[in-house]
Amino acid sequence: MQQAQTESTLVYIILFGFMGFISGLPYLLITSTLQQWLIESGGSNLQVTTLIAATLPFAVKPLLAFSVDTLRRWRIIDYQEIFIFCAVVLGYVIYRISLLSAVTESGLLYKQMFLYAVIASLVSNYLDIVIDGLRVVLIPSRMLAIVNVWSTVAYRVAMAVSGGVALYLVKYLQWRGVYQTMALSLLLLTVVTTCMLWYLYTSKEQIEQQKQIAAVDKQQYNLGKLYQWLTQPTTIYLIAFGLCLRMHEMVLSPVFVPFITGELGYSRDFLATLTKVVGMTAAIFGGFVSSLLMKHWPERNFITLIIVLELCASIALIVCTHSSTAAIGLLSAYGLNCSWQTLSLILGVLLENFTSGLATTAIVVLFLRACDKHLAASQYAILTSLIFFARGLAGPVVSSILKVSSYHTLFLLTCLPLLPLFLLMQSDYFKTLFTIQRNPELAY
Repeated sequence: MQQAQTESTLVYIILFGFMGFISGLPYLLITSTLQQWLIESGGSNLQVTTLIAATLPFAVKPLLAFSVDTLRRWRIIDYQEIFIFCAVVLGYVIYRISLLSAVTESGLLYKQMFLYAVIASLVSNYLDIVIDGLRVVLIPSRMLAIVNVWSTVAYRVAMAVSGGVALYLVKYLQWRGVYQTMALSLLLLTVVTTCMLWYLYTSKEQIEQQKQIAAVDKQQYNLGKLYQWLTQPTTIYLIAFGLCLRMHEMVLSPVFVPFITGELGYSRDFLATLTKVVGMTAAIFGGFVSSLLMKHWPERNFITLIIVLELCASIALIVCTHSSTAAIGLLSAYGLNCSWQTLSLILGVLLENFTSGLATTAIVVLFLRACDKHLAASQYAILTSLIFFARGLAGPVVSSILKVSSYHTLFLLTCLPLLPLFLLMQSDYFKTLFTIQRNPELAY
């Protein structure tokens, strides 16, 4: 019996690991990696920072998700069919981006990049909706934490590939070859994932479960139920808490590329190594640490740790803007040519990524626990779209701040969201947030 459960868990880990990789691959291809391409093609600082606004289609995620759930409830189409269609379209869009290597004028290149990035964001939006819905519908309760940790790891690995390895490959494959390689990888994984989905959906357990969900869906679950869930005080608190917890990363993520390569003058290889390889490794490690701390640590201690680490990351980046570029004498004696500027930059990026891993795993588990199987895509989409909406607005806001101020001021401003996060911890809803469980009649 135990062996059968272990094998079943492994199947879910592999399946949602592949899905996590597919979900994570496109985002940096249309944000930071595309930003670096634009920088090397002569794009202005304004064009580079506003390119992140192409991710704003994620803000309409709830509308798209409810339409998906409605079609699913009436048995017109199901999650796995939408998943296949969106993954194929997304692979084609990434391939089309690769053809932009023939465009030489930076203004025209920016416009076309922005257009394809918007289309890719919209398709990725649908793809994420169905993957989130499949997680709520398919993953048994006892496997929720472990499967989502590995799914998040795969998501981070995909981001390391699309944002770090991709930059290394440019020197060998050029931008065209890199994007074509990413498109092919996405399509091949889609084929494997489709076969695994077919295996799960044809199992006796899943067939019976889908029948039960369909019977309840047509009778009870509609837009009114969704509104009732959304207006619950616990849901409102969860949204506010999630925004404050992720705000630090939202402000910093659009500026790392222009700050490191543009402002400080580091190379593309250094950028790839620091932010996408070393940084992503720290984020993955943070995800595993988060799963352990959420299980064994008091909730207040866990969130306080995140606040302290985010504050330390901001301080390290502030120090970086004023540090000397001369090599540190003590390190030079050991053959390490590293300046105080480089050291503080590495520390800031590592702390930020590690903290992001802590916060991401916590938010994913909390959001999933707040959803049920019948409106899974809609509920999870509402929760996550607000995060993406804020992230999409961060690019233009950060660009406006940098027009009238400096990176020093911007990094100082990243400390501000930590105060409301600390105040939210004092609410009575805080403990409820970490102990929330699904209604027993909707439980796995």
